[in-house]
Amino acid sequence: MAAGLVGAWGIYQLIAGLYFIFYRPSFLPEDLRASVTTLEAVRGAAPGIEGWLQLVFAVMGGQMAAGGVLVMGEAFSLAQGRRLERLALCTYVVAGFLSVVLMSGVNFALVSDFRWLLVAPTLLWLSAVIVLSRGALGSAHQAATGLALRALGDGRK
Repeated sequence: MAAGLVGAWGIYQLIAGLYFIFYRPSFLPEDLRASVTTLEAVRGAAPGIEGWLQLVFAVMGGQMAAGGVLVMGEAFSLAQGRRLERLALCTYVVAGFLSVVLMSGVNFALVSDFRWLLVAPTLLWLSAVIVLSRGALGSAHQAATGLALRALGDGRK
């Protein structure tokens, strides 16, 4: 289950990144509404802004897609039976906050047309972290118990 959730999160990141690289327009209708302007006014005031924004979105999308590829790599490792260590769990928590949680929160603050859609990857990430934490913390507990039992066994000799 953990591998599937992590893999789905990685696929989302990859697809979102590809969208930003290849399909995201320089200005969404909500961007113009929030700026209280028109596309024609923006083009008149800053003729090169659309091309520049396309480059910015390509870089941003590349980072999003790269993160997705890394997350999918971990999903494959989990699917092959590798246990997740606590440090890796911490990286997933931080990565999720810096990616899907921040993106969703900012889109709510902006009253984005996509704000409710962007709750889905946040819930996917949260589900993955919950399932992963059960495995990572459970294996840490088992390791500590095993060490304690070995130490007790060595003390009896």
